[in-house]
Amino acid sequence: MDAVWLNRRRPEFRNRATHRVVVDIRHDQFRPGIVQMSRQGMARRTQPLRWEPSEEMAKDFRFKVYGLAPKSAADFAFLLHGFHFLAKDGTMAIILPHGVLFRGGAEKKIRTKLLKDGNIDTVIGLPAKLFYSTGIPVCILVLKKCKRTDDVLFINAAEHYQPGKRQNTLLQEHINKIVE
Repeated sequence: MDAVWLNRRRPEFRNRATHRVVVDIRHDQFRPGIVQMSRQGMARRTQPLRWEPSEEMAKDFRFKVYGLAPKSAADFAFLLHGFHFLAKDGTMAIILPHGVLFRGGAEKKIRTKLLKDGNIDTVIGLPAKLFYSTGIPVCILVLKKCKRTDDVLFINAAEHYQPGKRQNTLLQEHINKIVE
């Protein structure tokens, strides 16, 4: 494990401990056979830094139904990993790069299946420069296993932020506007 990676995430881990959320900080969390998690009503995870799909992983219970994400973008692998362990009546919110909404190939197939199965509940587009580590715009995908309708709520919140020199900020007023 990279010490710099761990040190950067200490505040997040403290926050998770306060809210009694299980933290899994292993880099190998996608490898078959090491997953030992229970079904959860709420899933919250830190995205891994690397993803190496293989023929063996194509048979893995977490990815079998939807398919494997490409090596070039681990976003959907991360999403499917958390989604698999979500309880039947659970809700999952995940922050991902905007590219997950538009990229083709294997990611398009995964996204299409999630939509057809009625699992995508809400898509919230957020502004760029919200995180120190990247300046790209991100989105929040809200997924549910028990969704009943085919409607997907789209919220464009790309213009709701406090501009900053190196990083933009979502103030409480922006969050309230997004949520309403």
